[in-house]
Amino acid sequence: MIFNCLNCGVSISSRTECCPHCKASIMETLEHLTGRSGKKEYLAWKDRVKGSILAMVAR
Repeated sequence: MIFNCLNCGVSISSRTECCPHCKASIMETLEHLTGRSGKKEYLAWKDRVKGSILAMVAR
């Protein structure tokens, strides 16, 4: 899946562990998108990404 980095906004692949441009970790985002996180953590994350395309894609 291709999505924008929450730190720098560059399009990146979900197959990497960090953004190749700003080196920010995307593991938390991947856990939420794949459903490996708990409900409480997911709701807090979804509130942080509100307004981005990730909010519409997530569950």
